[in-house]
Amino acid sequence: MRDVSIMTRLTTDQTRAFASTAVAFLLSEDKGTPLRALAATVKSRPEQIQKTVSGLANILLESAKARLSLASFRRAIHTLSLNTEQSAVLHEVLEQHSQDICHSAEMTGMPIPHYSHIDWRLEVEIASRTSRNSAAPKFSLRLDLDEPGQSQAIPMECSQSTLLHVQKQLEAALSEESSVHSKRFQRYIS
Repeated sequence: MRDVSIMTRLTTDQTRAFASTAVAFLLSEDKGTPLRALAATVKSRPEQIQKTVSGLANILLESAKARLSLASFRRAIHTLSLNTEQSAVLHEVLEQHSQDICHSAEMTGMPIPHYSHIDWRLEVEIASRTSRNSAAPKFSLRLDLDEPGQSQAIPMECSQSTLLHVQKQLEAALSEESSVHSKRFQRYIS
């Protein structure tokens, strides 16, 4: 995050230029030419601009993979201390190029599996030869994931209590993502 600290002193047009350069950085092979021109416009060294553009490209890549909404994107980049216009410009560029960014990530050996379909059924054994009146419900699930060039089916079986536990854990994880501790941890990793 420290690499993109230069973004706080940029105008909206310069932010758009940085975001466009970051997208070009992700999508093209020529990484040097736009950086020199961008460094000249903000009167900085090309090495510093390269770090900033690389950090911004990483932010855009992770945001495109997560398919963040505007509110989630603003929460994710809150630590950058950007104003609302700059955040909106970055999100606009992200929305315009998210398909291209994801496709580029897939082509460079970083496949992004995504949800395709889920099938489920409730199975209840009411009685058998050895036991009577023993209803033990189970859920059979099949989660279909699509990856570039292939699809994958993951079969699962669980009880109702396990399914409720998984639901509570997922809800807790989603609420934890927006906590101060989690944001600090994400800052340290980046």
